Amino acid sequence: MNYTHDFANLACDFCVIPDTYCGISIYRNNGYRVCSFCHQHEDKSFQGADALSSNLNLEKGEKVGVTVSGGKDSLYAWMKMVEILGSEKVVAFNHNKVDLVHPVAMNNLRKAQERLKTELVIVRDDIFLPRFKKNLKAFLDKPDAAMIKVALCAGCRYGIRGRMFEEGLKFGISKYINANSYLEQNPFKLSLLEKRGGGSYRDGILNCLYENSRYQHSDNIETIKKDHEYWPSGEIFSSMPEFYSQIQHFSFDRYFPNNPFFYEEEVKKNLSWEKPMKSWHFDCQVESFKDLFYYGLLGHTELENKLSSMVRHRIISRDYALQRLYSYREKIKLTISEVHKLCEELDIQELIPKIDNFCKESRYIRTLN
Repeated sequence: MNYTHDFANLACDFCVIPDTYCGISIYRNNGYRVCSFCHQHEDKSFQGADALSSNLNLEKGEKVGVTVSGGKDSLYAWMKMVEILGSEKVVAFNHNKVDLVHPVAMNNLRKAQERLKTELVIVRDDIFLPRFKKNLKAFLDKPDAAMIKVALCAGCRYGIRGRMFEEGLKFGISKYINANSYLEQNPFKLSLLEKRGGGSYRDGILNCLYENSRYQHSDNIETIKKDHEYWPSGEIFSSMPEFYSQIQHFSFDRYFPNNPFFYEEEVKKNLSWEKPMKSWHFDCQVESFKDLFYYGLLGHTELENKLSSMVRHRIISRDYALQRLYSYREKIKLTISEVHKLCEELDIQELIPKIDNFCKESRYIRTLN
């Protein structure tokens, strides 16, 4: 089946990036439209297991930390590091956003720990959910695509990096592996904030925060600032935290190619990995809200870029990507019901009418009916 006619808003004839994607440029080449991502694409090279072992340079008795979520990418990295280094040299760290993680993700972590016979340190984040609820209410008062991740995910970056690094130092661990997939890097979020800040990412965050006074609760703004100090770029609002200089961080994807199909097959076979019916990012249920709001405001989610990256890296064909998009857009309608259910589970059902109104006013969601 040819799905091309269902996606008239695509910006590129080679991938599936939509024309509403912020920050892209379009080139013309022999009558074809080529997006800037395809135009600038270069095949990646990977250094391999020997290089990673050499670069880690673990001393006798030294251990390495692996950040894990319960999704297939991080569990594959955990499994691979045990294969390379041995279980006694690997400690897995999980940032647990209490009550916002699907039970299947936690079960995946427990099964992996049992199979891999390594330590698993779960760092509970009990204050993420109360902050999320307040920021969700603020967002619904003034929906803004640039603020979706900044506000709804406030505290997550610090949790994944800062909190786990601090915890790891108690174990004497200063070297960490992270499997943040290069297929899932989404530049549109950065571009939206730069646009709001007149070219400055930092000013974009501050402008959006101060345009909506409801974001100014407790330590929310300081938490959002802290999120950006504990990321590799850092130093956006202040100096990098002093203890960060003690940390060495290694990206798993610099050493091994990311193929989601292969990763899934391997963790299913070796770790009995499972996924619920909603299979993307189930390890954090905030993603359901994000998908709905991104689609409602922009006409796309983060999936379009992932599929486009997979096309460019020759993991899937463009036709297959279009098929996946077609199916996913059909599921956006189910996401509304899913968000309703989550609101009830999180005891914020009073927000359901505002979410329904958001959907009613979205020209993108209306076209799905």
